[in-house]
Amino acid sequence: MKKTLYMAAVLATLAGCAKTESQPENPVGSNLELTANVEGIGTKAVFDGDSHIKFEKGDAFRAAIALPSAPDKAVKVASQNLGVASGYDTAFKLEDPNADTPVFKGNFYSIVEAQNSDAYKFYGVFPSDAVASSGENLTAWRVQVKGEQTSSQTSWQNKADVMLVEPADVTVEGKEKTQYNEYNSKASLNIKFAHLFGFGKISFADIPDTYAGLNVDQVVVEAVGENKDLVGVYKIDITKEVDEIQPVPFNTGSKVTVTPEAAVTVADNVVWFVANPGTYDVKVTVKTSRYDLVFERAGLNIKRGKIAAPTVHFKAADVAVSHDVALAEGETWSHTPTYNNSLISTRKKATWGDGEKKMAFSLAYPKDANGTNAGTTYYKSNNGVSQGFAQSRVIGDKVVLSSGASFSGVKMLKLNLGIYTASASCDFTVALANGTDTTVIKKISVATGEETPNADGADYFIENTTGVEAGDLVITLDNLSKDDIRPYLGLLVLNPKPELVVGESELKFEKDGGTGEVACNAYATKSEPKVSSDAEWLKVTYADGKISYTAEANADSKRTATVTVTLTDGDFTVTKTISAKQKSATSLEYKLTVTPALVNKILKAEAEKHPDADATSYYPIDAKFTAVATDGSGKTVDVNMHATWMYVTDLSDASFRMRGKFYCSSSIGFVEKVVITANSTVSMGNYAALSVKFSKDGTTWNNLSSSALTVDGKTSTLVNEDEDNTYFSIDASGGWSILYVDSFEVTFIGE
Repeated sequence: MKKTLYMAAVLATLAGCAKTESQPENPVGSNLELTANVEGIGTKAVFDGDSHIKFEKGDAFRAAIALPSAPDKAVKVASQNLGVASGYDTAFKLEDPNADTPVFKGNFYSIVEAQNSDAYKFYGVFPSDAVASSGENLTAWRVQVKGEQTSSQTSWQNKADVMLVEPADVTVEGKEKTQYNEYNSKASLNIKFAHLFGFGKISFADIPDTYAGLNVDQVVVEAVGENKDLVGVYKIDITKEVDEIQPVPFNTGSKVTVTPEAAVTVADNVVWFVANPGTYDVKVTVKTSRYDLVFERAGLNIKRGKIAAPTVHFKAADVAVSHDVALAEGETWSHTPTYNNSLISTRKKATWGDGEKKMAFSLAYPKDANGTNAGTTYYKSNNGVSQGFAQSRVIGDKVVLSSGASFSGVKMLKLNLGIYTASASCDFTVALANGTDTTVIKKISVATGEETPNADGADYFIENTTGVEAGDLVITLDNLSKDDIRPYLGLLVLNPKPELVVGESELKFEKDGGTGEVACNAYATKSEPKVSSDAEWLKVTYADGKISYTAEANADSKRTATVTVTLTDGDFTVTKTISAKQKSATSLEYKLTVTPALVNKILKAEAEKHPDADATSYYPIDAKFTAVATDGSGKTVDVNMHATWMYVTDLSDASFRMRGKFYCSSSIGFVEKVVITANSTVSMGNYAALSVKFSKDGTTWNNLSSSALTVDGKTSTLVNEDEDNTYFSIDASGGWSILYVDSFEVTFIGE
């Protein structure tokens, strides 16, 4: 096409705007409302290969005006009526995209008196979002050819097509002064649009059958020769005649990526795009889920306002890059879902794979006629993410997750599966597909209970015993128990490394000992685990996925042991441990009762060290109390405690005063119960006036659950079931007032 493409924009009219009595009487300036009627389009096609252009919903162009005496300096205008004139251009917006004669409207507000004229120069650039002005300087506007474009099979993306308004003269008619001392004007002008850049139209021929029927994801046209200014940002002088305007590279790129608006095969695809005029050596990459076809060609000649329409024939030298993933012996492929690689409503296809080998995956809903379903993400308790297969419910009772290309060497799979819905169930069927042949590896039925589940899921290991180790990986979800079900995938691993899963991490025995079993499974290996115990009193063996154990009766104090489970497969070794604890045969239940009388003896001794102490003075103290066995034997043990802030004067027989913490400074044994009577009851909050906390090591202190607490009047009782809690603390550090303790009683198991 050798001619410059023009469209006539005729009958531009400047009209006035209304005022209200609340508006200021001081002059703001002239307001110009421009209506541009675009004529001569001829067809509703965006582009038909000749010269016909259609504007679409939301289209706009940017315009500026200048005084004839200073044609390269834009008149300052406001963005809204009665606004301050602080900008230099305005948007002209399309009124009705379906009109036979499209109409654009825009306003120049608040032109100051000094720039109020009977005539202006008019300039413009389409589309509005491809333009960046440079203040009043009209000789250095910036325009952008997008590096990401879409195209139909008959046209380039219209918003990628930068067009210039041929500079036009505006003659003001019927200037009227309003009651607010402002001017509204009328004028008419004719304007023309012309293309600034050129166009590519690439077709393909002689495509081998292997690739011809594949759907195109994207086509990348990349300039690989000396000239690489294919797209990007360019400077232009919009005051020149349009045929004289030359884009000057400002921030350019060498690559344009074109996405088809609708599904199209490689053989049928026509790639339309907008690019900077020039001659380019290019690499054209046609991306599909299964292959990338790479063509390198020289001499693509893009001319302004014209179409370069080469047909690219597949030759022997052209390259087809497979996306198949071949797994060698001992090689693992894994995918851990993240927010950025999840399949969602705005991302229908995503690239998966934790390592270098990547694979495209997509979700399909075969029974969803309206296309309502979409994937989502669910967050795990460990801050991880699961790939959800539905946002709120599955419409159509079927979901298909499939790879875009094939895996080979698939011997085993590990999947983390679940349902983010209570009281629900469905089936996950894992298969390898080769064309119309589908080989089912395993069907997994997943169900949830009445409690609301989280997205942690459960791990499933599947050995591929079908004899078919290659094909597209397909996971089908069906047999859903109800519509409002949200199944998910938390992890996908092909040929996982040997893994050892032990059902328990801790064993607890009474003094009399006992026997039992722990589930123990080894996956992705033919080797069996080996088990051992580091204590003579605990015997362990392994057979058929179970660890059997026998604990002898204990005739002495509390004792511990460690069971070690080891899996070795060649150079690979994994080890798990199980801790074992057995209660003492010599331990007794003790009760410690602390009254104000006992505490006062210690406080009086401390007060003697501080002769200046008064009722507001408090000090740290160390105390030793005696606990008595509850079996009537008369046995006793010492309990050492430390208080951070204790008041040492104005003592009372009814209570002692404290702030801060009062805690045992050494382990006393399993603390079964703490009962405390005080002016405040126990609370679990961070700023509680009174809390009772427990510790396993005397360093880290924790509250029990609220179910462990009962309150009766001024008395709070806490029952502890964790045998590892061997320290207790009375904690008043969270409150702002003094704690008055009437008494406290601690029951514990000690030697």
